[in-house]
Amino acid sequence: MLTRSAQANWQSLGYNPLMIHAQKFFHLVLLMTALSPLRAQEENPPAKHPRDERSEREARKVIEAYFPLFSKRDGKGLLAVVNFPHIRVTGSRTVIIPSAKEWSGDPTPLEDYWHHSALDSLTFVQSDGGKAHALVVFSRYKSDGKRYISYPTLWIVTKVNDHWGIQVRSTFAP
Repeated sequence: MLTRSAQANWQSLGYNPLMIHAQKFFHLVLLMTALSPLRAQEENPPAKHPRDERSEREARKVIEAYFPLFSKRDGKGLLAVVNFPHIRVTGSRTVIIPSAKEWSGDPTPLEDYWHHSALDSLTFVQSDGGKAHALVVFSRYKSDGKRYISYPTLWIVTKVNDHWGIQVRSTFAP
């Protein structure tokens, strides 16, 4: 803090002492803000996303098998490629199927003109020995073979009791 005589001297020169302190404080905050990402990186290095090739191969098999079964509306066949509790998260609701006993087929609502769905692309984001996170893009088709919509989704495939299955599907599809 400035003494009264120093304040008077600064004011006689047209400076406001409070403004000088505010400017110094602002510069200090600005400097700290600019340096904080560097400090955060030193203290908290970015997370490394684990990858497990074997898990991704198993998860790929399950995801690729899902679409033909889904398109045939083969509820029993789908049991081979899902794990429970099975969870489907959409923009408006979450459906949880606790066990195979409650499974009556895939809970996805479909348009009247839907004929089949197909996998467009599959990219694994991270995986370990018991789980794989995948970006799944699929499309829906009419009976004339024309694609009418595509959806990017996030799926989680898990290994439960030595069985690989789709456990969570998050989508903005209805």
